[in-house]
Amino acid sequence: MTAKGKNRIKRIFVDFDGVVSKNSVVVILKFIHAFIARFISLPFETIENYFKATTCFPAGKSIELFFSSFGLSDVIPDFIREYNGLVCFEGEEITVEPDFSQFVDYCRTENIDLNILTAAGPDDIRLGLLAGTWCDRFGIMTLNGESKADARILARCLERNKADSRSSLLVDDSPNALLAASRLGMYAVMMINDVFTLRDYGNIKPYIHSAVGSFTDIMKMLEKSKTIRLSADKPLPDRKIESRVACRNFSCDSDRKPV
Repeated sequence: MTAKGKNRIKRIFVDFDGVVSKNSVVVILKFIHAFIARFISLPFETIENYFKATTCFPAGKSIELFFSSFGLSDVIPDFIREYNGLVCFEGEEITVEPDFSQFVDYCRTENIDLNILTAAGPDDIRLGLLAGTWCDRFGIMTLNGESKADARILARCLERNKADSRSSLLVDDSPNALLAASRLGMYAVMMINDVFTLRDYGNIKPYIHSAVGSFTDIMKMLEKSKTIRLSADKPLPDRKIESRVACRNFSCDSDRKPV
């Protein structure tokens, strides 16, 4: 980043579950555990570990594998229907982070393009939480069953937005998604929450830019980076994938707004 008082970052992609809504991952895990408990008993940790390992993978395939592994394929439709309507569980509501609207305004002031990049589908009612007076200031890109762990998918997002990986930032809580961003040469910043913790960050710290606990932290980081040159280059154990790589069967709508 330059020392001329301007942000080198031109576009920021942020995840919804675990980032824009940090508490949603906890609510979702509690719901999944309670739903499974209607049929079989499983330790909460079993579900949590699977969720953390597959959270940025194609949701439909991950759900199918998990439920079928325990002989519960027939209840998948009921699960999906209830999951898509999940906004509250056991008295805990899914909420948007209180400093997110300030972050949206900051990006607008700094001429930084902002996208919500989410695996949540168009039927997930919790995306409606983004509706508000500032919802016209960012686009929502849904992955339509694709995996953020696949750097080609992120490359397609960059291509769709005519964005340069070297001036783009991904904020996510999934280590696999962040590693994919690093492979492209993007800045990768991990959002710490109650599920993805500093311990998870420690496992990928050599390969990503940093970790934060809030959107306020991100704004401070961006302000600091105006005067201190920070490199997005991180050593990774495998090859980089150029942003020009096309990905078949991928579609996203960066212009879609919450209803």
